[in-house]
Amino acid sequence: MRILASILTALALVGATAHAQETAPLTTLAWTTIAGSEIVVTGKVQGDHVTITSVLKGHLEETKIDAYPGRLGKVNGEESVVALNRSKEGWLVWGAERAQERVVAATKAEIEEQTRTIESFPAPRSQPLDPEVARIADDLCRDDEKKVQDAFDALLALAPEAVPAIIRKLDDRRTLHVRSLTRVYDTPCCLGCKDTYRLATVLDALTVVLHLKTPDYSGPSLQEGADEAARDAAVAGWRVYYRRHGF
Repeated sequence: MRILASILTALALVGATAHAQETAPLTTLAWTTIAGSEIVVTGKVQGDHVTITSVLKGHLEETKIDAYPGRLGKVNGEESVVALNRSKEGWLVWGAERAQERVVAATKAEIEEQTRTIESFPAPRSQPLDPEVARIADDLCRDDEKKVQDAFDALLALAPEAVPAIIRKLDDRRTLHVRSLTRVYDTPCCLGCKDTYRLATVLDALTVVLHLKTPDYSGPSLQEGADEAARDAAVAGWRVYYRRHGF
């Protein structure tokens, strides 16, 4: 009888554990992580290496990649869903979760929803700030260093309400003649701090400004060395952000 009772107890525990796993909240990649990444894959994580099983978003030729050191610790040794962006240093991990079946399904569903959003992105609408953003974008294309820096400063000075207009103007790939632009700002620890950006297109400059104005979202960095795939991913991600915020 004791043996039978032990078996029944063990079966009950297994059933309870399985039920808990089925009903527990999913720890999935946030929609902002998916939108802000160029590539989403499933793969086996070993240290800083990912052996690719499948590509859920984007295009990737490699079957094994080295990720930026130290960002995959929580999924080490696991089959995982990993969101990635390219950088000069290599692949940056935007997010990673264990590849439970429901996590993979939820990730695929989110990617499909974002794809529909991007494909149906509305034609630019005329809004009060659109002409001002367009004028500043034109000034960024000048070959006068001071005027271009002034234009970048004007973009930085725009109120947060300009974010929708900047996103509508974002896919502007005109080449910048002046490629080194500076942001000067103050912090409690630093007066007159300077950040210098190496940028190649109007799109790159607008993306820098968007990142500074929207702390709740981050996409691919389009500083020196960015390619067209990264620019495509940046535009797509900001369009998802635009729709999710109801602009």
